[in-house]
Amino acid sequence: LFHGPTCAFKDFALQLLPLLIQKSKDYLKDNSRTLILTATSGDTGKAALEGFANIDGIDKGIDIAVLYPQDGVSLVQKRQMVTQEGVNTLVLGIEGNFDDAQSQVKKAFLDKDLREELAKFNISLSSANSINIGRLVPQTAYYFYVYKQLLNSGEIKEGEKLSFCVPTGNFGDILAGYYAKRMGLPVDMLISASNENKVLKEFFETGVYDSNRAFIPTSSPSMDIVISSNLERLLYHTSNDEFTAMYMDSLSKTGSYTIGEEHRRIIENEGFRGGYSKVEGSYLAIREVFEKHGYLMDTHTGVAWKVAEKWQGGSQGDPGSKMVVLSTASPYKFSPYVCDALGVGYSSEEDAMAALEAFTGAKIPDPLAGIYKKEIVHKKTIRPDEFTKEVIKSIKDRKFKIIVPATTANIGPGFDTLGIALNLYAEFLVEVRGAGDGALDFIDFEIEGVDDIYKNKNNLFIKSYIYAAKHMGVHIYPEKVRLVINSQIPISRGLGSSAAFIVAGVALAFEISKASYSRNDILQIASQIEGHPDNVAPAIFGGMRASLMEGATTYSTGLLIHEDLRFIAAVPHTTLSTEESRAVLPDQVSFKAAVSNISRTGLLIGCFQNREYNFLKIALKDNLHQPYRLSLIEDADKIMEIAQESLGAYLSGAGPTIMILEEKSSKKDYFEIKSSTLSDLYDLKVCFGGTKVIR
Repeated sequence: LFHGPTCAFKDFALQLLPLLIQKSKDYLKDNSRTLILTATSGDTGKAALEGFANIDGIDKGIDIAVLYPQDGVSLVQKRQMVTQEGVNTLVLGIEGNFDDAQSQVKKAFLDKDLREELAKFNISLSSANSINIGRLVPQTAYYFYVYKQLLNSGEIKEGEKLSFCVPTGNFGDILAGYYAKRMGLPVDMLISASNENKVLKEFFETGVYDSNRAFIPTSSPSMDIVISSNLERLLYHTSNDEFTAMYMDSLSKTGSYTIGEEHRRIIENEGFRGGYSKVEGSYLAIREVFEKHGYLMDTHTGVAWKVAEKWQGGSQGDPGSKMVVLSTASPYKFSPYVCDALGVGYSSEEDAMAALEAFTGAKIPDPLAGIYKKEIVHKKTIRPDEFTKEVIKSIKDRKFKIIVPATTANIGPGFDTLGIALNLYAEFLVEVRGAGDGALDFIDFEIEGVDDIYKNKNNLFIKSYIYAAKHMGVHIYPEKVRLVINSQIPISRGLGSSAAFIVAGVALAFEISKASYSRNDILQIASQIEGHPDNVAPAIFGGMRASLMEGATTYSTGLLIHEDLRFIAAVPHTTLSTEESRAVLPDQVSFKAAVSNISRTGLLIGCFQNREYNFLKIALKDNLHQPYRLSLIEDADKIMEIAQESLGAYLSGAGPTIMILEEKSSKKDYFEIKSSTLSDLYDLKVCFGGTKVIR
């Protein structure tokens, strides 16, 4: 189960969970921001970071803070977390063990002062730990999947029961198996496999849950847990809320609780059993399975295998059903321990990975290769009581990235109406200090990464920010804003550079104001600044848009366009401002010319929607702007002549870029256009994502 992007079984749910949260917020029309608080014993943290990092923040932004025991995870697990990139991520080491980390996260959810502080920023809390039911539900799928695989291979017959042995710490993965059983999967036993921290094994045998014990660090650190959060759910499902509350109250006050004999029999009848293996048993399982089957297990799977052997061998009562062991993590996340189990020598924890690969021939997974060479991004270690303070600080002093695509507008006859987003981007990395404090009545910008023309306080980005702030009627001056701009979009070339800077400035105002906002909110203000919506609408929403500005309101709708088109942007040396290109347009056009453009616009939309590209040349002909503006562009006639054999060509925006259309499958190479004719040539495709604000 560990072939995901972080080499842990938790990838299965945590690649899906961010999408489930966003979809849920769609259904609820909830535009608040979500802060994910997560404690990890090693694997959950990285899997959650991978799933949530750099997720788009417009409408339903999500940030994530991960707390891990500084000395309670493997070096690989730690490296995976502290090298995590993403402006919406916070990773903190904690002085203590996983139970300390988990306790702080639970306290944060109950902290009224923290909730009130976050509410000022329109932020609500959620979790990526298995205390979030959205983590458990996806994991039911692989129990059904393995049953189907064994049916297909003839190992079992339909309706035959299977038993599952699950390496367990927080009791989430095995509880997903219980949910699968309640859904109708033929499950016999669910065996909870523990290491030396065997609180669950003793609970299933005696009905006593006692966390008052020494915490034992082991070679299976993700199972080094003495307070298993999800056991509370099993207690609830097999009794009621009154008994569950009583047990949890006792656990909180005394560190233990005891369930009645009848309740224990109910849990036993549901198929739950417990077992445990010491380090020596896990190592023996790793060695024997590799020598006999050529399969390389990690230490957690080794614990489960050894426990499964005890049950299958009858020493603890053979269930009489075939048993599946859940293999939960890549052995390369625990290379030194696996090397010890196999008798492989190594000089350091870093060297153990290469030594293990050389000895076994099992390839190091791509996500782990080179992990020791990655730059460490998160360096802070805190005391447990400093967690909420660090969370609040990360919200006030934060970084985020605004990414806006290039656009092509005025598409043939679609003058000031049609626009398409393209995969060329302007990136704005923003660092805000003291956001929302209102301490100052001005904004101090530091700007890097662009020409001097964009470094002054009158650049289009800052002017749009100020316009949006006044329009919103809010005081949104932070203490300091550092801005790094990296724009691939050429300036004054008809590819929406102005729209990109306007959209980014408006998005920044919404971000700093802490207001809930949508893409449509950005559109209304950006259209007022730009004066027309044909560029800003596709830049914000992505894809192809038809837009209309009437008074103070902009209306925009998405149009169907397929991914099988190439947009070759031929960019001449000529620069052309919007003012220059508008100056050559006639004040009036004939009735016939207007009707022709309206007709061709409808035909053009149909061509894109229905993939009738053979009509594009006729549909792209224009009477309103292109003939006049092409006369301003040096060598335009040469480019248009070369484009004759394409699907069609048109002047992009106000110019001077000429867009040549081809199908993706086309092998035509337009680099034959002489370099003296062009300053650049881009082979682009439609961007369907639009503007992203990545926190």
